[in-house]
Amino acid sequence: MNRVFAIIFTIRFGILVLFVGLYPLQAFAQEEPEAVRAFKDFLSKPPCIKEIRFIQLQREPNPPFSYVGGMCNGDFFLRPLGPGQGELSPVSITNAAPVGWFAGSVGQKKWQIGGFDITEVYPANSARHPIEYGAKVGESLLRAVLAMGTTALEPGTFVWNGNRFHANVTALVSNSSHGSAPLEGEITVRDGVVAEMRVARSGRFHFVYKNTGQLPIGIPWSITHGKNETNYVNRYLLEKLVLADRISELDYFEPYRHVDPKLASVTVISNSTSKLIHDNTMALVAAMQKKRPSNAKVLLVRVAVIGFSLLTLFLLYKKLLRPASDQIPPHRG
Repeated sequence: MNRVFAIIFTIRFGILVLFVGLYPLQAFAQEEPEAVRAFKDFLSKPPCIKEIRFIQLQREPNPPFSYVGGMCNGDFFLRPLGPGQGELSPVSITNAAPVGWFAGSVGQKKWQIGGFDITEVYPANSARHPIEYGAKVGESLLRAVLAMGTTALEPGTFVWNGNRFHANVTALVSNSSHGSAPLEGEITVRDGVVAEMRVARSGRFHFVYKNTGQLPIGIPWSITHGKNETNYVNRYLLEKLVLADRISELDYFEPYRHVDPKLASVTVISNSTSKLIHDNTMALVAAMQKKRPSNAKVLLVRVAVIGFSLLTLFLLYKKLLRPASDQIPPHRG
C-alpha cells in the first residue's frame, strides 16, 4: 500500500514540477510586446498599402528624394514629391513633378511618367524595355522600404520562429550566386520594440521610432541599413503609412490620375509596337500661352523699353556735348 501511494505521489509531483517549469515559458510567449507582434505581422502578410510617404536619404552632396506610393495584390505606384506637394494633385504647368522614379504597374501593364508623357508597356514580359526597367526599379525601391530596408527579401514572406525568421529572396538575390533559397535572419528587441534586424548576406538594419500619429504601431520612423545614421548604405524616413485590406478604387494604380488629362500624352507599347494614342502638343502650347504673355505683347514691351533707353541716352549725350557758350551763366546780383 505504501509503495502504491509513493508511486502515485511521485507521478503527481512530477506533473506539478513540469507544469511549474513550463508556465514561465508560456507566460513569456503570451507577453510579447504589442509593437513586436505588429512588426512581425507586417512582414508576414503580403503588403496592401493604401498610402506610404517616405524620404530616401543619400550621402552628401546628393539631395534626398521624397516619395508617395501604394501597393496591393502586385499592383503599385510610386511618385516623387517636391517641397510643399502634400496632395496628389495632377502634374500640370504649375505643379511640375520633381526628379525621381515616377512609375507603376497594373496587372500586366507597366508604366512610367516623364513630364506630361505617360508611356505604357503591355503586356510586360521582362525588364528589357526601358519603361519596364524603370517600373521595376521603382517597385524594388518601394518593396525595400516595406521589407524594413532590405533589398534581399520579399515583404510578406517572413516566417517566424521566435525572433528568428526566414523569407523568400528577391530577384536581385535569386539571380546571383546565392540562388533562390530563402535567407535567414534574426531581430533584436529592446524596450518593447524591434531595435535591429540582421539578414544573412545583407547586413544589419537599425530602427528608430517616433510617435508621429501617422504610422501604425510597430512600424519604425527611421530605417538605416549600415553602421549608424552617418555611415550607411541606405536610409529611409517614414512619414506616413496607411494599411488597407483591399483597394476598392479601380483606377487607383493607373497613371492617368497623376497628370492633367488636358496636357497628358499617352503612348502604348505592345509587342514592341509603339502607338501614340493621345497627342498633347497643342494643349501644351495653349497652356504655355495662358501662363506667359503673348509674343506680340512681349515684343511691344521690349520695343518700348529699348526706345525709351535710346531716347534717354540721346538726351544725355546732347547735354554733355553742348558748347559752354550755350549754357546760361549763373545770375550775379
